[in-house]
Parts: sequence; structure tokens; C-alpha cells
Amino acid sequence: MKRLIIVCLFFHLSLLVKSQQYLTSEIRLKGDSIMRKILGDTIFSNNSIYDSTSRYFYWRKGVCLGGTLTKEIKTKGKFSNAFISYYLSIPYPSCKPYSLMKFNVTLILNKNLFLEKAPELGFIPDSYWKNIECEIIDKEVAISLARQQNLKPGIDSLKTSIYYSLEKKKLVWSVSHILSEETKIAFKTVPYKVSTVEEIIIDAASGNVISQRIYQLSPMY
Repeated sequence: MKRLIIVCLFFHLSLLVKSQQYLTSEIRLKGDSIMRKILGDTIFSNNSIYDSTSRYFYWRKGVCLGGTLTKEIKTKGKFSNAFISYYLSIPYPSCKPYSLMKFNVTLILNKNLFLEKAPELGFIPDSYWKNIECEIIDKEVAISLARQQNLKPGIDSLKTSIYYSLEKKKLVWSVSHILSEETKIAFKTVPYKVSTVEEIIIDAASGNVISQRIYQLSPMY
């Protein structure tokens, strides 16, 4: 009899696990709560912008499927995990080169809606959290350093952008220009341009040149 009770309890629990479901609003609220703890309530409240790629995943008949988190629905099947993506824009007025920090943060929640691992936040400099002046070289300095790298003659002016490199785990300046352009034909009738680009990557804090490369850039079809 005792064995029968244990088997019945196990079967009942397995049914509960199989039927584990959440409201998508519940999943988003859990993600919001985690983000508030990480960034602070004031910063996050002004930046709670969901990316349309935010999704949850579930199992049905041994197949892993996905559903959107942007609609007010109940999740399907046996819930597996969720990827919640946020687009954030944080003003940093005391840092002229990086006065508006724009980035994407993705939270991964497990089947119990616990955070699987801490999100990547290296794109926010330590100086921001310490409320001190940033130690990032200006755009003009980055351009000057790039010009010292024996650049090839180009057909346009140097363009700059600053971003957080996931590979290098640091903020970097990208200084680039187009060397040449060539028109090609796709699908026998659609013309498009292929640009040959030279790019210099510079450590935004130290000013050290990290890499220099030439690559081709073309539209995606």
C-alpha cells in the first residue's frame, strides 16, 4: 500500500512538471525584477523596452518549440526556459565620448524562472557606477591614432563608432573608411554594392591599437 501511494505521488508530481506553465506577463515581470536589482529602479524604469525577439521555449512530444513573450498569453507545453531581451539607453553626460550608452541585455531564465547566469554588463564603465569622469579617449584622438597606422587611400572620410566588444571584454573605438565599391547583380536583376572597408579597432581606455583589417561589406539577402 505504501509503495502504491509513493507511485501515485510520483505520477502526480510528474503531471505537474509536465503541465508547468506561466503567463508571459509573469515571465516579463520576473525579468523586470532582476533588471531593477542590477541597474537600479530609476535607470530601469526609464528603459524597459522589450526586444521583439524575446522568446520562451517549451517541450512538446520530445520537440523543443518556441513562443513569443511580447503577447499576453499562457505558455504552452512543458516550459523549458526564457530569453528576455531589453534595449537600454542610459545617459552619461559627464562622459563626452560615450554620453549615451545604448546596448542590448539578454536575461536567460530557467524552468523555475531563476536567472541562469549574470548578464553581460561590461559596456557600462566602472566610472559610471562610481559617478566620476570617464577615462575614454575622444573621437578625435581615436582618428589621429588610426591615421598613424599607414591607412590605404580611401574614397570617403573616416567614420567612427564606440561599442563594447564581447570578444575583448572592453570598450573600443572603430575607425573605418571605404577603400572601393563594386556593383554586382543578385538574382540576375537586382543590383547591389559591395564595399571594401579598412577598419582600425582601438582600446577606448588606453588608446592601444588592437587590430587592423580589410574586409568586404555587402547587403544581406
